[in-house]
Amino acid sequence: MENDKFFLNDRFSDIYNVLISEKKVKNKSDLCDKLGINNSTVSEILSKRQGVTVDFIQKFCNYFKEYTPNDFFNPSKHNNSYENKIQVSVIDEPKSEYKPNCKLCIEKDKIIESKEDTIIALKETVTQLKNNIDLLKK
Repeated sequence: MENDKFFLNDRFSDIYNVLISEKKVKNKSDLCDKLGINNSTVSEILSKRQGVTVDFIQKFCNYFKEYTPNDFFNPSKHNNSYENKIQVSVIDEPKSEYKPNCKLCIEKDKIIESKEDTIIALKETVTQLKNNIDLLKK
């Protein structure tokens, strides 16, 4: 990465090709409009006449929530390369339901569910107390 001053441009080019293939953007101008940047910025980055800036990465990741700055900096990740996205989209079938597979995720979901039950019970108690107050006022 240190030897290639346009490393981030190449990573962005891969990501841009994925956005086009997934029809999340129509063209460079559409991407610039979505990010609220000058229309020439994406062209300049793709042609390596301008480097990718931290500000650009921040705007990009704020708009496309599925991407993080790590997607620009991690050369071994390759999850966002155009070729891999195309292969994955053809091979993988869509998952019908979210199913966490790590112990922490499962535990977190259990805690959230238990808190939801507590909140519902507290709301019922508040409603009963309000009703009792109304009865006492009469």
